[in-house]
Amino acid sequence: MPIAYKIYDSYKLCYSVWTGKVSPDEVLSFHHNMYQNPKWKPGFNEVVDVRNIELKSANIDDLFTLSKTSVDYTHGKCESFKTAVVVTDIVIEGLAETYKTLLLGSDSPEELEVFLQLEEALDWLGLDQNSDISPPGN
Repeated sequence: MPIAYKIYDSYKLCYSVWTGKVSPDEVLSFHHNMYQNPKWKPGFNEVVDVRNIELKSANIDDLFTLSKTSVDYTHGKCESFKTAVVVTDIVIEGLAETYKTLLLGSDSPEELEVFLQLEEALDWLGLDQNSDISPPGN
């Protein structure tokens, strides 16, 4: 799977890195796996590093399904959580911003921001740059 993730209990964080060609089905599968992981808890923040992906295809229906999945797993189970999406591609940035708009129109406790630099994303999440947080696989 082109999406790897690591859960940091002590930081209440899920850190995922997406690489290569990624399909909407793989994105949805990743979210189901993450939400069903016994280490994950509602309210955990997320770093989503999509700087090295090539999205196979995506449309508004895929984004709606993803936002509904997030709401289904988190609504009423936590007050809020933050998702920091790190991008370099303008198309991926546009998809992330569209997803953010869908979340705003739902009952989601998720607050999403898009960043061009990982350091800015970590700072927004209130994480120390010198922490022991590292990408999955490191």
